[in-house]
Amino acid sequence: KTLASKGINCAAYHAGLETEIRNRIQDQFAKDDIQVVVATVAFGLGINKSNVRYVIHFEPPKTLESYYQEIGRAGRDGLPAEALFLYDEKDVERINKRIMEGENEQRVNVELQRFQAMRGFVDAQTCRRKVVLNYFAEFTEQGCGNCDICLDPPSQFDATEAAQKVLSCVFRIEQCGDIEHVVAVLRGEVNEKIRQLGHDKVSTYGIGKDKTPGYWFSIVRQLIHLGYLQQDIATQSSLCLT
Repeated sequence: KTLASKGINCAAYHAGLETEIRNRIQDQFAKDDIQVVVATVAFGLGINKSNVRYVIHFEPPKTLESYYQEIGRAGRDGLPAEALFLYDEKDVERINKRIMEGENEQRVNVELQRFQAMRGFVDAQTCRRKVVLNYFAEFTEQGCGNCDICLDPPSQFDATEAAQKVLSCVFRIEQCGDIEHVVAVLRGEVNEKIRQLGHDKVSTYGIGKDKTPGYWFSIVRQLIHLGYLQQDIATQSSLCLT
């Protein structure tokens, strides 16, 4: 309604609409009779339209797989296209809650883990394209030169020693802990899991206690984005060396 009131030729599309209306909107969009469609994920993935110029996300998708597919609808004719990602801190809380409402516990756990990767994409300090490709194990050193990070890079510092501490810790605990666990070991925290697994005896226990949890979370996320670490969904998002 807001867009239409500004004179933009647009339509809404969601699962609650009658099939006949949905088909008509899809057809009109494909023929360029409608310029903008504001849609939920009900809008078909196989939109046969090569000249989509913009894909705008109003909140994060639940998975990087979804995001990759959705932005892939833009610029199929080979001409420049733009993806705009709008994000609010409250989105994470809302989407987490939505996932937690699922009835299948195993599925909920997997969805939460996959959404963690989406959160990592949002927090990235490295080229967005690199983050997406590394997630799919298609490692690349080359920045895309097009994303917000490439065009307006954040300030950097030499984190070699911090990276070595994290990678060494992952190795010492035999790659059997998620981000929270690795950070807890680095900071020398005392909890039941660390004691049970004997991770208070490894040489990297407590070597990062001078830094905050947020600092270590950030370092771990960058190591994931750069392709030095991967999260293994099959083992509750344990960090693995690549």
